[in-house]
Amino acid sequence: MTSSGAASTAIRDQIISFAQTKLGSPYVWGATGPNTFDCSGFVGYVFKKAANVSLPRVSSSQATFKPRISSMNMTKGDLVFFETTGKGRISHVGIYMGNRQFIHASSGSRRVTVSSLDSNFYNKTFRWAINPFSS
Repeated sequence: MTSSGAASTAIRDQIISFAQTKLGSPYVWGATGPNTFDCSGFVGYVFKKAANVSLPRVSSSQATFKPRISSMNMTKGDLVFFETTGKGRISHVGIYMGNRQFIHASSGSRRVTVSSLDSNFYNKTFRWAINPFSS
């Protein structure tokens, strides 16, 4: 795990731990933290603060800035992407936590929350994941 593209488990743990400190923070469209977030603002804020990684601002750009990985190969700290609007483009992002769970700023729940990829809605709208640390 020392190649430039692989992030240590410690960094990935740090990302999840920091993200969890924001659970319950209000969802506000266009917000990038530190106390209110939209989905991509939340992901960007967490990665910048916890891992000093700068991500693109919007989910559709975050979804294409690294190669896609199979959902079978997802590991905690990877980004998971969804098409939630029915318009054929990525419209939502979260951070994978392992065990088919992800943390995200949800417009539906109006807060930062943890959801399951196996829930009916996210199972239907999930499109792909990326490893934000891949080179």
